[in-house]
Amino acid sequence: MESENVFSDSSCSSVPISMSIVEASSCVSSTCSSTYISSQLYYTTTTCPSDTKSYAASTYGSTKYLLVDVYSDTDCTAYSGTAVVAATGNCEVLGSTGQGVITTVFSNGSAQLEYFMDASCIYTASSPYIISKDLLTSHACFQGFKLYSNSDGSSSSGTIGTTGNNGGGSGLEPSRSRNRSSSTFRPLEP
Repeated sequence: MESENVFSDSSCSSVPISMSIVEASSCVSSTCSSTYISSQLYYTTTTCPSDTKSYAASTYGSTKYLLVDVYSDTDCTAYSGTAVVAATGNCEVLGSTGQGVITTVFSNGSAQLEYFMDASCIYTASSPYIISKDLLTSHACFQGFKLYSNSDGSSSSGTIGTTGNNGGGSGLEPSRSRNRSSSTFRPLEP
């Protein structure tokens, strides 16, 4: 595995804003270096973890985060990669893609996720999604995604998907109505 870790501090000593993890036949780790993502200065490292979940848990510690396993199929059998985002409630850059995300994990175990086409979180790609605690702990696959969070102090498995007007029952609901269709949250393109 190879993980690109994005930081806001020049020493890369805080928890990463986000991590993009992909399978790699060879991986070479790198120390903290500066990079521009969508005209904003960030800092990155490359690491070579063997397991995405334990790596995220040890990296983020008690800092809340969401981890999204992305699959190229809707049955979650063809793994594409993993994105991990600090759940700060603020706009955070999603890897070096130049895209942004606002992620919040609430004290009741639910979460909210909003995906943007730009790193400044101006151009929304979807309505915000409220993800129920039940969905976060269901250990299921939904439309090619699995979601994990440490909101209860340990990594727990769940799912994430997209909805337009899903008719209820899935545990994943847009938090407000918009006059646009939802687009799929794809932190990593397969």
